Amino acid sequence: MLAYELPKPRSAHLLLGLIAYPLTSLLPVAVTWGLLEAINAYYRPIPVLWLLLVAFTVRHTAGFVVTTLFHRSMAHDAFRFHPVLEWLLRLWTWFFVGTGARAFAIMHRAHHAYTDKEGDPHSPTKPGESLWTVARQTNRSYVDVLNRPEAYTRFAHGLPDDRLEALIEWDGKRNFGFRGVRVPLQILLWVGTLGWLFGPVAGVLVFLALLPTTIGGVVAVSIFTVNGLCHLVGYRSYEVDLTASNLFPIDVLTWGEVLHQNHHVFPGSANFAHKAWEWDPAYTVLWCMSKVGLVRDLKAPTPNLPPLPVSHSLSTSP
Repeated sequence: MLAYELPKPRSAHLLLGLIAYPLTSLLPVAVTWGLLEAINAYYRPIPVLWLLLVAFTVRHTAGFVVTTLFHRSMAHDAFRFHPVLEWLLRLWTWFFVGTGARAFAIMHRAHHAYTDKEGDPHSPTKPGESLWTVARQTNRSYVDVLNRPEAYTRFAHGLPDDRLEALIEWDGKRNFGFRGVRVPLQILLWVGTLGWLFGPVAGVLVFLALLPTTIGGVVAVSIFTVNGLCHLVGYRSYEVDLTASNLFPIDVLTWGEVLHQNHHVFPGSANFAHKAWEWDPAYTVLWCMSKVGLVRDLKAPTPNLPPLPVSHSLSTSP
């Protein structure tokens, strides 16, 4: 079914992928666990495991919405959510992650159009850049999309441009909501709830302890892992002129996102798993949702769908 089969990948790259995958995904959770245990030991008893579960659930839910709604649906039109559900998910993701569907999709389309070249919004392989600069590149590019929309018009076709996106863009221009409305609302919700449960001082300490998982975890998964590691290590199934690789074949922790080379070769597919031994859990959930009417127009690779040209794998005409 799929062309461009390669020999076995280099063992060193596979080994690095095996180490990097759980480390970058679970290290933020381990940090939160340690901080919660310290609060529990030195301040007052708190339900450490329950708090850790809540934090991981928030992070994992945010990751699911980013990969499905923002990435596969908005950026690549690989499926569509029910309109009401789509609006609610856009609102939820802005509140917990701080990004909007429009700016995210524009930036990601630019990534596909200029992969590994000048103009790529986040690449660890560009001259003068590295794995350690990917987060800074991503932040800089997202801010540029917000402040210079006219420079990205060719990537904006078909994306939402309503009052919700206007609010998100207004808030994003104010230090991602630190001087806007999102961050004050988050602090009020989290600190208020935790303070009510554990007392004001403990509530603030628990809130700070949860940040490595809720915020740091999203950054580690979506930026450091996918935008960085997936262009440096892992295995490759296609002989194409780009650095994207698949970091791990069964991707539960990042909802299939680390099957990254598969995605670059078939960007219009909602399913990132191509081999029998690969699994994309986000696609499994989307397939189930399609059976009850919450998802429509779900696309996947077929024998009659060749990989798109990787040098310009996304149509940029309106």
